[in-house]
Amino acid sequence: MKITETPESYPELMTTAETAEFLHIPRPTVYYLINKGRLPAVRISGRWRVRRSLTEEKLNIGPNGGGAPVVLAVEDD
Repeated sequence: MKITETPESYPELMTTAETAEFLHIPRPTVYYLINKGRLPAVRISGRWRVRRSLTEEKLNIGPNGGGAPVVLAVEDD
């Protein structure tokens, strides 16, 4: 009997496509960030999975992806 992975088996793990959609960035950027160690990811059966909760903590965003952007305005008066 072969055991296969299902998304339900790892509820907090996202695929690279789901991560790209979650972070609103292109998929190649997700791979770049994983390779640089900037995204907490694990390799399962040769495919990358990104940990949702650790990504939210690292990027300081809420559990529903609704982090407020921060803007710094500098004026030279």
